[in-house]
Amino acid sequence: MASIFGYVLTGDASDRDYTVIDFTPPRFVSGDIDREVNFMEFVRTNFAKLVEGVPAEGELYLVAGGHAHNIGLVPLLVLWLPHDKRASLPDWFEMIDSIDRRCAALSPDEVRTILNTTYAPTWKQLLHVGKYPYSYTR
Repeated sequence: MASIFGYVLTGDASDRDYTVIDFTPPRFVSGDIDREVNFMEFVRTNFAKLVEGVPAEGELYLVAGGHAHNIGLVPLLVLWLPHDKRASLPDWFEMIDSIDRRCAALSPDEVRTILNTTYAPTWKQLLHVGKYPYSYTR
């Protein structure tokens, strides 16, 4: 079981050191866990456009994880980097701030378009698999 910044990752996600990307989704998305997972997938697939300076070797996943402030699991966006690339990772707070600023600038119509055009698992599906995209091969 891996722990990062107080978050606990289980199953396949616990076998590596991850950085949790703990951004705030737009208000329009909050309150519906399937929409939150869907928006997180948009951020995952557009991460290089939203955050500058993340090494290309980085791998991003949606995971079902938990932390002390929630009972049960919650969807999380996590980043993995090879050990030799971690020193070049941008500051964690700057990465979060970059995503938060871009999310806050989205109009409700833009958010609806994102939700309608982004394929993502449902929360129930993410709970079942634990990590998305599914298992990787090296």
